[in-house]
Amino acid sequence: MLPEECQKCTKKKKIHLTQIVEGETKNIDLCTDCPFAKKAIKPISFHLLDETENKDDEEVLEKGPCAHCGYTLRQVKKTGRLGCPLCYKVFALTVKRAIAEIHRGTRHVGKVPVGLRKRMELESTVVDLERDLEQAIAAENYENAARFRDALKDAREKLSTIT
Repeated sequence: MLPEECQKCTKKKKIHLTQIVEGETKNIDLCTDCPFAKKAIKPISFHLLDETENKDDEEVLEKGPCAHCGYTLRQVKKTGRLGCPLCYKVFALTVKRAIAEIHRGTRHVGKVPVGLRKRMELESTVVDLERDLEQAIAAENYENAARFRDALKDAREKLSTIT
């Protein structure tokens, strides 16, 4: 029985990587000496090792390489890197698709410390209550205005206790 081989060269495989994206499993077998193995350790590179092309890639291939640096889509997929800032526009479809698969979206929402999140929520509440209070006064709805005034006072007091 022959040992399994690296998918990128003919050496014996020593690394087996599995990536699961939206229920679809992709496997790749590499050797430790293979330059692809070193790139595959980075999540974006593992995704870009997939050399299949789709319609978006065909559009980019028709456009050709980046006019500024000469980088091609194949080089982007092979290295997992772009050649220059203009490449972000030239290869936008491929980059957005790769980011969406890795990060569950293309919009960064980040993480907010718990204390800061509470402060931000209270500040937002204060702004909303101030707007509601002004609208209630303008509509001469003084009962609601009184409720909004009291809620606004409570929210401001809570806000003052958060450092």
